[in-house]
Amino acid sequence: MTEEEYKKHIDEIKEFLYRQHTIYEQYKIVALGVVKETLKFLTEDVVEPNKLSGYLIQYLVYDSAGKYGNTSPKNDYRMKLVTVYLQGLFVARDLILEGNYNKASAVLKQDVEMVARLSELAKSKTGKLYKQPHLKFAPPIFGKLYGRLNDIAHISKEEILEELITYRDKEGSGYSPVKKLDERFALELFLADSNIKLELLRLTLILHHDLFGDDEIYPKASAYFHLLTQLVKTVVIVSRSKKANG
Repeated sequence: MTEEEYKKHIDEIKEFLYRQHTIYEQYKIVALGVVKETLKFLTEDVVEPNKLSGYLIQYLVYDSAGKYGNTSPKNDYRMKLVTVYLQGLFVARDLILEGNYNKASAVLKQDVEMVARLSELAKSKTGKLYKQPHLKFAPPIFGKLYGRLNDIAHISKEEILEELITYRDKEGSGYSPVKKLDERFALELFLADSNIKLELLRLTLILHHDLFGDDEIYPKASAYFHLLTQLVKTVVIVSRSKKANG
């Protein structure tokens, strides 16, 4: 290859990258529109409890920083796990809002595994710390949820794949990589995320109490948790009713 040919290829690659980047940026603009559409569809009644659960977990972890408590290898490990979850606190939520249901399901699967591991650690006084989670330690409802998330994340059923990529308009239908709002997936996965967050909040509260007992923030956080439990239950009941009637 001559120097002139090499430069020509480089210019072609730059032009190719520019065109493809422009298309990708257009996809991102569409995704922002999907976020607005999804938030409108879900309503604040569904979205706000999810946000409050996440921020309470954040509140409890940040409050623990620099405080002296009942430290032990197990409690230290539990706090590390909660901290890892906190790093991606709203990753699943944001993926759901922008219509990325496949990727959101994969993240939620990992969050269910976090529930299982923290549940096991909260129940056992001894045992190996650094090991794979087992779903048998999570509340029973999460076993069925994990299976459903697995179906969406791994696209193991034809109807799921069709729904994820099919678009329909007045002129017909086809397949598209552009994200879109699917009301069924959006509601199902958002409620799943809310239930997972609520359970992780409960486990974080248990950890906080194991570390610091009834300190100055535990009663407030505990009261908010019980309020959230009722809010999430109400949201699930109302959402199922709407789904059944719609």
